[in-house]
Amino acid sequence: KGIIRNIAYVESSCSAGVFLTVRNYGLIENVYVDVEVSGVPNGYGVVGQHMNSEATDYRTVRNCVFSANVVPTATAAKEKVGLICHNGGNAYVENCYLINRNSTAVRSLATTSSWPTGCISNVTDFTSESAFLGDTSVAFPADQGWASYWKVENGKLYFNNTVVME
Repeated sequence: KGIIRNIAYVESSCSAGVFLTVRNYGLIENVYVDVEVSGVPNGYGVVGQHMNSEATDYRTVRNCVFSANVVPTATAAKEKVGLICHNGGNAYVENCYLINRNSTAVRSLATTSSWPTGCISNVTDFTSESAFLGDTSVAFPADQGWASYWKVENGKLYFNNTVVME
């Protein structure tokens, strides 16, 4: 259990199959990730096994932008590999932009079954950074909990006043 908050990972790479956390039992909030992840087995990607083992405790990925090229192993099943993988109930993804640079091979939200009703809200998928930057509907409203870290201006994404995508 823990919190990953208010941090940007730029031009990162990972060959271990999962980048941010193998099992998320806590909160991931206001995080920017630009990563190439290779060697991905079933149930992994940027956030692997976003899960909950106790019905009364909630796990959340909120207000994040993940831009990833996730490359599965030859034996991985497409439905089990993605930017965020889900293996348990009461796990939430809220107000996120998922840029899946390998959408032909993996899903943005991967699962072995369907996500429970109400667990996904305000999540938008893109297949390229240029599509994300060119979409005029991309916004970071404070009433949805987005921190003031985020803005898109002149075709660039800023995190804490630093260009992280252009």
